Amino acid sequence: VGLPAVAALVSASLGGIPGPWAPAAGRWTVRLGLLLSMACLATLLVGLQPSGVVQVTLWQVAPRLPIDLQGGVGGVAVAIAVLLAALVVGAMERDGALASAALAVAAAGGTLVALAGGLLSLFVGLQLSAVGGIGLSYARHPRAPSWRVMVAAVADQAMALVWLGAAVSVYGQTGTMLLSGIPTQAVTAPLAALLALPAVARLGGALLLAAPGPEGPDRGRDVADWVAVVAAPTGFALLLRTQQLAGGAWPN
Repeated sequence: VGLPAVAALVSASLGGIPGPWAPAAGRWTVRLGLLLSMACLATLLVGLQPSGVVQVTLWQVAPRLPIDLQGGVGGVAVAIAVLLAALVVGAMERDGALASAALAVAAAGGTLVALAGGLLSLFVGLQLSAVGGIGLSYARHPRAPSWRVMVAAVADQAMALVWLGAAVSVYGQTGTMLLSGIPTQAVTAPLAALLALPAVARLGGALLLAAPGPEGPDRGRDVADWVAVVAAPTGFALLLRTQQLAGGAWPN
């Protein structure tokens, strides 16, 4: 699961090495990372029972604030979709190493959202995916990134602050950010609506961004990549996680 992020770092370092082969090496490093990650997740998906869950702690920020992954059938399927979208985007482009690194960061963030085992993991994944999506547009056009992506990103970050406030409220009530440890009764309807705000912003923004705009084909490509790799899969995954917290059905 962490291979796209590792590939991003390798890709960025290759971009600093002179020579005509460096951008291609960066692209293929990221593609290989995405392919290997998809293979790992596909193997996990085949071995999972319909109601099975695999959980692991990536990092312990504090005793009660772990960054956990929770791999159920639904989450793994969404994660594979994120990686597949990133792989398609990467295979269709001939971008430099910086853009390839940004694509990998966006994919890593989307994967973390899909497999998040807690609210902290969700927040980190949402931020990584947004940073990667913005970076992809900026790397292609350093002096003039897509204004539509910038507007979507600003709205996304505004919603992220509201979401973080809701997550802190949940932590204050329950003493945990783990999805499996938060009681259903703690997530009231207004709180669930706040937790779902970033998903609504990303999915609603994706519909608006998908509409034809005044920008040229290159700018349309930036928007399409934001929708496919960042907005649509993470918005969908966050809606499902909110439904899980509120006591709805979740395909674990």
